[in-house]
Amino acid sequence: PPWMAERRTNRFASPAPSLRYEDLAFEPRTFVQPDPDDYRIELTPGPTAFVVEDSLLPVVQISVLIDAPSVADPRGKEGLAALTSELLQRADTTRRTRDEIEATFDRLGATLSVETDRNRTLLQIVAPEAGAQETLEIVSELLTQPRFEPVFEAERERMAVQAARAGDSAA
Repeated sequence: PPWMAERRTNRFASPAPSLRYEDLAFEPRTFVQPDPDDYRIELTPGPTAFVVEDSLLPVVQISVLIDAPSVADPRGKEGLAALTSELLQRADTTRRTRDEIEATFDRLGATLSVETDRNRTLLQIVAPEAGAQETLEIVSELLTQPRFEPVFEAERERMAVQAARAGDSAA
């Protein structure tokens, strides 16, 4: 995007030092693991955040690990984590409708994604730093005050149809 262009460095300004990887040599580097306590912030009403500054791009990335992996789905309710993931992407909050949330994200240039796999459910938002506070407020609302009722039945039905069609063959 244009607002990133001035800060983006060009890695290909000079030719590669060698055409063969065997000819490349690098100085040894040591890695010192950072102390998590240096980045830990306790939020109210209780979640823990780890805040790390990276000045390369003027964006804020919020990643939230939700304790709802698909491996924890109860027997007979397989797909519950995937349903939760879809609901978080479509739900209202007690203060905002989904249309208001999407309009705010559009105005801020923010993106929301929620993905679930066997070991985790991850909610991620990327937004320009100018909209960080408003974005964080919406994320907080989605996690602490979601309204799933307006979209629950439609989403459950869509996932049931998708599961029923999973065995269909194009042949």
